[in-house]
Amino acid sequence: MLGAGGTGYVTRGPSGTPDFPTRMRQLDVDPRVGLLIVQGGINDLARPDGVGRAAAQVVEAARVTYPEARVVVIGPIPPTPASTGALRPMSSEIARSLAGSGALYVSPIDEGWITTTSSRGFLDA
Repeated sequence: MLGAGGTGYVTRGPSGTPDFPTRMRQLDVDPRVGLLIVQGGINDLARPDGVGRAAAQVVEAARVTYPEARVVVIGPIPPTPASTGALRPMSSEIARSLAGSGALYVSPIDEGWITTTSSRGFLDA
């Protein structure tokens, strides 16, 4: 697990933690990894330009770092149903940028993961 609060595809963390592509390129190569799951995007909402390109860079770097891994990218997860509209363009951009990359893209927005009922539990967690 390499999560770092406040980071995103193009957004550095509050303490200067690098963005996703930079962190992926800094990892040691490990051919034993069979599955890599990347999730993010919500922290990039304030600066969405380049998110799709950065997501593609993460997948490209993952192919070098984890050459045997199946790569799954999960898009931004809106905290409430009302926030899906703001995140939908970013999710669509990530999906377009990853088309043909061999990575599986899962959109929580398109899949309807967040509902009024589920968001109550999400926000209470």
